[in-house]
Amino acid sequence: MNIRFIKEEALDNLKVNIKSNIDHYGEENNKWIYDFFNNENLFLDFKYNIKDFDLDMSEEIPSKTDLNNIKLIYENLNFLTESQASDERFWAGLTHDKFWSYMKYRWGNNILNNSKGNEDKVQQIKQSYFYGFGKRRSIAWNGIAKLWWIGKFTYNNTLDNPYEITEYVINDLGTTTLYLVSSNFTSNDNIRFGMFKAILEFERKGVKVSRTKLKELMKHINILGGSYLLDFFTEDEIKNKCIEYLDKIIDRKTDIPEKNKLKAFTEKIKTKQHNLTGTQLKVKEYIIDNIQEISNYKNCNELAKRLGVSATTINITLLKMNLGSYGRFIGDVNRLKKQA
Repeated sequence: MNIRFIKEEALDNLKVNIKSNIDHYGEENNKWIYDFFNNENLFLDFKYNIKDFDLDMSEEIPSKTDLNNIKLIYENLNFLTESQASDERFWAGLTHDKFWSYMKYRWGNNILNNSKGNEDKVQQIKQSYFYGFGKRRSIAWNGIAKLWWIGKFTYNNTLDNPYEITEYVINDLGTTTLYLVSSNFTSNDNIRFGMFKAILEFERKGVKVSRTKLKELMKHINILGGSYLLDFFTEDEIKNKCIEYLDKIIDRKTDIPEKNKLKAFTEKIKTKQHNLTGTQLKVKEYIIDNIQEISNYKNCNELAKRLGVSATTINITLLKMNLGSYGRFIGDVNRLKKQA
């Protein structure tokens, strides 16, 4: 297939007209784009011709396809240079052309069901379909770019499972991607893989290295960079320093995943069908993936802010899932954690 990127002028035109085109982002196909430009040719062929492929859209909860789609995007486009993979025209071309259906499946319903109003929808479309921030931060938000960059940052063929690091990252894809593209050291393979291999040492033993611990570890590495020339360290040297630090900050009483009642509780709500809408599915998905940390939110409004939904949406979702009010649900989670 010919990969196509979008012309600069067309990109700018679409971007400034997001608000008037909001409803089009819910359409099944991208015919409206050609109508918008009076059937002008707004795409240009990239210089590479590759075997045709599609992205996975097989799961009821779209995020469950993220791992497979990272593999598909990275393995089919791993010839890209970092410069090419930083170009907004390339990713905006894919979001509006080849992968239009995938974007609607993965992000469209969340955007269109956003209850905050059109301005918020405009920002969501901008960051998911275009670049909505500076270049580095934007590749963590663009719906296709993030898949490639996570593959780039995590694929490691020295591991028995080259995607083992990817499988760790996928548990908190958005935040971890942002950490990786925002950090000064992650472009260095020895530092990045040394850090992740240290994390895997703990994860393989059943010790959870949470988002908070990952953030602390990355801060520690940045601090080390002020005292050492880390670029000259071997991967093993970085790994050992990271293991030493993680040993200090991990509380083995709270960072070891509960394996009995809380796990059974999570599996029950995970497998049961609840007739949820797109936004409600997002809430359910977050609850399942973050059951250990969910009680850290002081109230329903705080969690709603984190998810970009209303507190009402969260409470309706919990009621549909037969979990009661937010307060009751958090109480049940805390009780099960204590019993573990």
